[in-house]
Amino acid sequence: MLKYHTGDIELSINDEFMLKTEIDKRAVTFSEGSQFFFEKVLAGYRNYDFSHLAEFDEERDIDKIRNLFREDSELASRPLLFMMYAFKRNGFLDDYFNNKSRVVDILGAKALIDLPNNIPEGIITEDGKFYGVGRDGHIWLYNFLNLSGVRTNDCLRYSNFVDPETKYRNQFFSCLKEFHGVGKSLYVTEQQAIVMNNLRKKYDYKTSLQDFLLTHTADLGFRAGDSSIALKVNFDTFAKTFPEEPLNRSEMFQAKKAGDIMRQGYDNAGSTFASTSRDDRAK
Repeated sequence: MLKYHTGDIELSINDEFMLKTEIDKRAVTFSEGSQFFFEKVLAGYRNYDFSHLAEFDEERDIDKIRNLFREDSELASRPLLFMMYAFKRNGFLDDYFNNKSRVVDILGAKALIDLPNNIPEGIITEDGKFYGVGRDGHIWLYNFLNLSGVRTNDCLRYSNFVDPETKYRNQFFSCLKEFHGVGKSLYVTEQQAIVMNNLRKKYDYKTSLQDFLLTHTADLGFRAGDSSIALKVNFDTFAKTFPEEPLNRSEMFQAKKAGDIMRQGYDNAGSTFASTSRDDRAK
């Protein structure tokens, strides 16, 4: 008898191998038609009882679980089982899109009144929709959204951390470096800007929008090392969307320039230290 009851999966092993080729390719970027393949996988796993895999639930490191699946002959025989377990573990297979604590309306006019107190980390798509992560972070949510047909082009990553002593919620917005690489510039839409500002007003209303953009974002142009073109484009978006907010383009450019100079100084000092260390070792 199979320990993990993988015989209950309503896909042949050959079908899984063929589907995995498409799934792996489509999980890492949005592409038309991904839902067609993912729905076949969902149908094949609809009657599988994931409680057979409960022994892995307490492990916090998802990559360690991946290795455990690879090392077990029964689990390894099902090429899509680990992915589906990860989606289940993160709550994506349990009517995720109708879960209002995970898929949150932060864009609407009444958003600030209706917002729950503990909004999770998440991904904000170009249309301003907010999707909350599961226990294993942004990467699994991104994969799931792509396979579900959600357009993730130029999506915005939302991260947060609550200081256990002060209870202050540190928020941060950036592009998804896991998928787009370091140094990518992101040009936010009006809808994404509204979501960002609503989250600022929800958790950090004492900080002005200008200071918030300078200190709580990356890849949007406002931080040292960001693109100046991105600053110009995104400044215009925020200034047009929130004419009531005092935003000063010159001040923001000067703040970024000062940060760039300071960063260059750190980089030069680091290069000098590394060179000196190599010379000392050579003596």
